[in-house]
Amino acid sequence: MENVVQNIEENLDQYDNFIAVYIALIATIEGLQDYANSVLNDVRCNIYKKLAYLPNCQINCSKTKRNRDNWCETCEKWKIELELYVRDRSKYRIDWGKINSNDWFNSNEEVSKCFIKTSGHVGHTISGFGVLKDIGNLISLFENLKIVDIDITKLKAVLHLRNKYFGHNYSAKIVSWEKQECIDKLQDILNFPSVCYHPSAKLQIRFLTQLRESNTALDSILNRPTLQIPVTEARRLENGLQVTDSTRKQLHQRLQRYTKHSQCEDNNVKVASKLSISFFFVLFILLVCVIYFIGNNSDKKIEEGKIEFI
Repeated sequence: MENVVQNIEENLDQYDNFIAVYIALIATIEGLQDYANSVLNDVRCNIYKKLAYLPNCQINCSKTKRNRDNWCETCEKWKIELELYVRDRSKYRIDWGKINSNDWFNSNEEVSKCFIKTSGHVGHTISGFGVLKDIGNLISLFENLKIVDIDITKLKAVLHLRNKYFGHNYSAKIVSWEKQECIDKLQDILNFPSVCYHPSAKLQIRFLTQLRESNTALDSILNRPTLQIPVTEARRLENGLQVTDSTRKQLHQRLQRYTKHSQCEDNNVKVASKLSISFFFVLFILLVCVIYFIGNNSDKKIEEGKIEFI
């Protein structure tokens, strides 16, 4: 009996390690936000200073004109300047059709898309919605943006652990030494000299240090929605596991404690609720009209009957 209880406790600890490393990834994403926006601001502001004399594009050339020879002067010159910041242009071709060129002058996200090697930049990601809320996107940005000085080997180590423990880990179990090793690699990026002085990095370095030592640090995220797992991502994690129903149930119960509804999901619920109310209101009006129409016809028939009788 003691062995059974011990095995159950070990399994629960390993599920908690799995959740801890996943939330550590989210914390790393949050910790990199200030640095990412800082380097993107530098790129955007440097180009804007050069091209401030040009009017803003009104037609979004990258989306509306496939032939770049027909782009307006503003978009064409911004494109040329942005290409100068690509680390190795021989290995990377920018997909201009998936970028809004008319927003380059005021949007870090649109600028970031010029350096991210993905087929679809925006969508549901590991910690929320948006281009810079995905660890793969961030690492692609840092690898391809020339002014980023983070060690490439440290970036690739993070991609490796994401793929190993979440892309191909169908048991949802991580032992303690693996958890600590993962968090060490994540801290390596946040502790990099050009990153660590940013406020968002400092905050998450403290959290990761606590989480490395004990999973009780997870309780601190209950009042920090930015570190909680979006509910749709939690479901994706559960559905990707090759485990028994009882194991899935155990993990679900533990994941549920640290999940949140994203703003987009909440908005969808609100929209659906409003549509339902509107639908029933229209139905009610139609029902009243039908009843009135039937009642009105009945009154007319009674009147006509009386006249015929007279």
